[in-house]
Amino acid sequence: MKFRSPSLFLYFIATILAIVGVTFNIETLELIAKPMIVPSIYFFYVNQTKGEINLLFSIAIFTSFVADMLVLIDLPNGTLPISILNVCMYSIFIYFIVDDLGFKNIEDQKIFSLIGFSVFFLFFLYVILDLMKGLDSLTFNVFAVYGIILSSLSALICYNHFNKPSLKSYYALLMCICFIVSDVFFAIYNFYLKIDTFISLNVTGQFVSYYYMVRYITTNNVLPENDD
Repeated sequence: MKFRSPSLFLYFIATILAIVGVTFNIETLELIAKPMIVPSIYFFYVNQTKGEINLLFSIAIFTSFVADMLVLIDLPNGTLPISILNVCMYSIFIYFIVDDLGFKNIEDQKIFSLIGFSVFFLFFLYVILDLMKGLDSLTFNVFAVYGIILSSLSALICYNHFNKPSLKSYYALLMCICFIVSDVFFAIYNFYLKIDTFISLNVTGQFVSYYYMVRYITTNNVLPENDD
């Protein structure tokens, strides 16, 4: 990978340092590196689009950044607001994917694959929710809605990629994998088994997802020779 963009280089350096900080519990490194991740990848996005920014995408990035900062400052009872912010981000990406799909052109025989993906992810959600013991009803319901939104996004992305494969859908698929890895290991670490590796995988999925978010949203706007 060629780093022609200083902001992209800074993003990867900050990501690596933040993951190291989380893995080895180096709080100073986390405090320095984490706040640089989203601004640097957003500057890369602005550079790739020549300043023609997508407002909804900017909101998605901003909500995720706020969620990351709430995690960084260890806000008491911060799980609920963090979940709500992530639901906002996932909902925006559902809008983008639905727009990519163009449901008017969906063939009847292909709808069964969408149903199949939906059933798979909802079953996976059921397994994860079953790990979350002892939650009050409000928290459980928020997590359930969160999981349904992510499951819907995942099903739509998988359907789109396997039925209309393209570079754009490929980046969406990688972005989705990062979302799932991050959230699954967050749930396992916090509600089932506290192993440091799990929280490292959680933050790795979260931080790497930003790169694929930008690649997904800019694929139609960036010529191949400008690819970094």
